[in-house]
Amino acid sequence: MAISNAIGSNIFDLDLGLGLPFLVGIILNRFQPIQLYTYPDGVSNIPILPHPKFGFLLLLILFVIVIGFIATKFKLRKILGIIFILMYLLFVAYAMIQEFVCNGS
Repeated sequence: MAISNAIGSNIFDLDLGLGLPFLVGIILNRFQPIQLYTYPDGVSNIPILPHPKFGFLLLLILFVIVIGFIATKFKLRKILGIIFILMYLLFVAYAMIQEFVCNGS
């Protein structure tokens, strides 16, 4: 129960904390896109934010978590805990490689 509370409340906070202000901003801006990032020199025509792969990777991790809980009938077992820790370590390693080796691209 505590695991579902920890995962569920954080997802709800992110959805509400990020989604609602953007929804209100878009409605107030007459459904025009919101510019999320501008370069210091004023150029704002960028097609995608840096590191969009992180969002997709985190979504994949979420699906693995849900499938893992379904497979174990929503009981946190030792193997599931080990898998979660390994996924976290792999994500942190990927993030560090992206930042330091690939120069953020």
